[in-house]
Amino acid sequence: MTFDHPLARHTPDSAVTRSLLAAAMENQGAPNFGGMSGSERDKWLRRYLVQRCYPVVVDAAHIWDRWTNIVYPRVQQQKAGNDGSDPEEVLRRAAEIYYSENRFVVRHDLLPHFLDGAWSNITVAMLVRNITVTIDVELCNIRKEGRAIAGQLERLSHLGVDKTIAIELLGSGPLNGSDWATQEAIRWLSPIVRSLMERAFSDFRILKVTPNGKRKELGPYWHKLGDLARDRTWDGDECFDVTMRKQIQSWAIQDSTSM
Repeated sequence: MTFDHPLARHTPDSAVTRSLLAAAMENQGAPNFGGMSGSERDKWLRRYLVQRCYPVVVDAAHIWDRWTNIVYPRVQQQKAGNDGSDPEEVLRRAAEIYYSENRFVVRHDLLPHFLDGAWSNITVAMLVRNITVTIDVELCNIRKEGRAIAGQLERLSHLGVDKTIAIELLGSGPLNGSDWATQEAIRWLSPIVRSLMERAFSDFRILKVTPNGKRKELGPYWHKLGDLARDRTWDGDECFDVTMRKQIQSWAIQDSTSM
């Protein structure tokens, strides 16, 4: 059974979609950008393209596709504005606002397609600032797909360091990631996660997320243990934490071809 991201239950795209379609398809049509100042244009674009409360959950098609397929063709019919702006400039600015000011939740298998989107010389990878990549550890066959998933996540390492990035391992089981499916995912992904941590992004996290929306930060498992810490006596959750750190130190230096 496919794990639905908790945020998807709020259908975060729906409110923006209704507003945008109303502006595009009802009597208003697309606004006359040529008659707007730059600040007025940006205010209109933010109103219909930026979601303040919830991230945009990207699943094949999302609000940007509706913009380019419905609103933009009408904008193309407009003449250049008094400020010299033209339809291509409006599209460029809309892309900047949409991708830099929204937060995105993207399935791992859609990540390359999402980042490769481009308009003129602008790519999504250049614009996006806040992205969460989800991996359903119970749906995936990690033994068969682990190398491919690691390759998909490797695309994140090419983004600028001014990004906020999270990887969410979705599945049931304990929040500490001690279930078999999460353990297998961590084993395969340890090298790329360590590499991403070393990139020093503005914010980078890896979390376990359960179907009821509970979450736990797993990043500390990648922290090294000092010599004194290794000699301590541990119990309970602390013992598991130490075990995970030791395992990940070993897993993170393994080449995926040896797994």
